[in-house]
Amino acid sequence: MSWSAEQYVKFEDERTRPVRDLLAAVPGVYARSVIDIGCGPGNSTEVLIARFPRAVATGMDSSEDMVKAARKRLPEIRFDVADIARWDAEGPYDVILANAVLQWLP
Repeated sequence: MSWSAEQYVKFEDERTRPVRDLLAAVPGVYARSVIDIGCGPGNSTEVLIARFPRAVATGMDSSEDMVKAARKRLPEIRFDVADIARWDAEGPYDVILANAVLQWLP
């Protein structure tokens, strides 16, 4: 399936609201490293780094178009094109966000 970042951001408010609600419910924890799996164009990553501003953040998505848009939006954050079904974490993460992702796994 091919994803279009341009189409995705047309509904950004609707797509980001669940992420805001979810992260607002996370208790106050100190996070050194966070990852946004299925980061799309970076909208959810923005919310994640706002919630954990001291953490080193990474985003990943299977769509090159989405990762390109995320890199443009948040150039200081590392974004990778990767398939969650084959993902091998590089190290421990204190927070893993995977909003609207798991249903795409076989």
